[in-house]
Amino acid sequence: MSLLPDCGVGRQRSPKVVVLHKAVERSDRVSFELMSCCDVLLVTPASLMRSVRLDGVRLDNLCALIVDEAQETIARNAADVSDLVDLLQERRIDFQFLLFAEVWRQEFEDFVRKCK
Repeated sequence: MSLLPDCGVGRQRSPKVVVLHKAVERSDRVSFELMSCCDVLLVTPASLMRSVRLDGVRLDNLCALIVDEAQETIARNAADVSDLVDLLQERRIDFQFLLFAEVWRQEFEDFVRKCK
């Protein structure tokens, strides 16, 4: 029995946006269902990686990984962002990797090159 629901991919519906404020526990079925069927998931890299490791979120339909406030996010979560990119590449998921920052720095270029 799968913990993940049928998301009805291909059905016309309004976009579903989910904001995850904490790491999800395996027993939190409602959060897993919301994350797996949403169109936009706002989440910290650490919470997302924990949910992925618990098989609680599907990434097969991911089309963009967006990192906002890149200077802070990468400084605090470089390992999680890198692990996530590695995982997506291992699963051969075609996605755009978008970094946003107030000021572009060389360290972002270096980070993206490491993720290739």
